[in-house]
Amino acid sequence: MSLKHTLEEKKVWFAFVKNDGTLREAYGTRNLKYIPEEFHPISNGKEKTSSFVSYFDFDKESWRSFSEDKVVYFQYENMHNVEKLIELIKLENYKTYGLPITEDYILGYLTSFMKSCYNSGENFNSKVNERIDTLNEKNLVDSKLLVCYNTI
Repeated sequence: MSLKHTLEEKKVWFAFVKNDGTLREAYGTRNLKYIPEEFHPISNGKEKTSSFVSYFDFDKESWRSFSEDKVVYFQYENMHNVEKLIELIKLENYKTYGLPITEDYILGYLTSFMKSCYNSGENFNSKVNERIDTLNEKNLVDSKLLVCYNTI
């Protein structure tokens, strides 16, 4: 599921690369049921065709936008753990190398991870949860998500 689609339905914590090359972390949505009424947009009935996605930023209490092709990571409440692990792998790779990750890399990572669990007899779901905890701690994601989730 794309970040734009997820923002239509949920409150999302995400990170993207700004035009100046810095990483911007945000917590926002496009779903009006979560946005205070005074911030609801006034529509002129015209749909923008752009690669930019607008969203309401809860921290800034205003509308912001980002380029879809600059998204590094996103996560939302009740996200499936394997999806969460994939997103954290993307974030770790970006923070380490400054480059977006390929689907082949993710597939190889998960295949290797599953083989390792199988060969060692360890429970896959338990190992996924352990790896998520490690990556959350390493990337300081968990504390930010807890703050976000406490506002839901």
